[in-house]
Amino acid sequence: FFFAGGVRKGDPSYSGGARQAVHALVTGLKADSKAGNHSDIVFIEGSTPDYSTLYKTTKFCLAPHGAGFGIRLSIAMMF
Repeated sequence: FFFAGGVRKGDPSYSGGARQAVHALVTGLKADSKAGNHSDIVFIEGSTPDYSTLYKTTKFCLAPHGAGFGIRLSIAMMF
């Protein structure tokens, strides 16, 4: 699972609340030592220089809408 992008915790209208809900879920999973280590979950709030590599090697990429024009769909079509 991979996501890198803005979350805007105080603005659920930005992604229909999807980014905020997944952020809360992932944060809870990573904080719960009984839930396992979840090394297969990569959730980056903001940007990363490894975006292309992570995007190409992931099995599932979260692409909730935001304020842009669906750039992740365009990127996925390139790979």
